[in-house]
Amino acid sequence: MQQDSGNKKDDDPMNNVLQLISLQTAEGSFDEFSQIQEILKLDKSEKLQLIAEEVDSKIFCTLLVIIGLEKKFCDLKSCWELVVEKANNYLSKQAVPQGLSEKIHKVFEE
Repeated sequence: MQQDSGNKKDDDPMNNVLQLISLQTAEGSFDEFSQIQEILKLDKSEKLQLIAEEVDSKIFCTLLVIIGLEKKFCDLKSCWELVVEKANNYLSKQAVPQGLSEKIHKVFEE
């Protein structure tokens, strides 16, 4: 019976948002690709893996979380909007490759 409640917990949007938020570093970045993939249910995305190998891990993961929150958890924006603001502040100080955001957006649209 506990196993069923564990599965429900994995499907709880608020729990997923909180798990993502807990991965943010003090500087505003994210860098736990496998955990982020699991939380956003993108585990099997080979395309995403190929994109990740092309760029800095922190930049990629941070942008992935921002887009993931916006696409999958827009109804919980009040819970994560300051996290995204901090992440965007981090990215504004980095050399984000041109077109990276569009590539990640396409993965979510597939």
